[in-house]
Amino acid sequence: MSLSLMTGVRTLMDLLNGWEELEAVDGTPLLHTGHGSSEDRESLIELLARHFPDWPVNDPDPQ
Repeated sequence: MSLSLMTGVRTLMDLLNGWEELEAVDGTPLLHTGHGSSEDRESLIELLARHFPDWPVNDPDPQ
């Protein structure tokens, strides 16, 4: 990610008071804040897996 993108995200999250506790996304190195739907999350994981084929993406643990 570019520094300008990360700075913009920080500014937006500060303005919205949008920082929440992060939770791990099973089978990935990603963290989730609770924003967005499970369909959005799955779509993003599929996109990242296509562009980073060495990245291990596992099925979520059944709980």
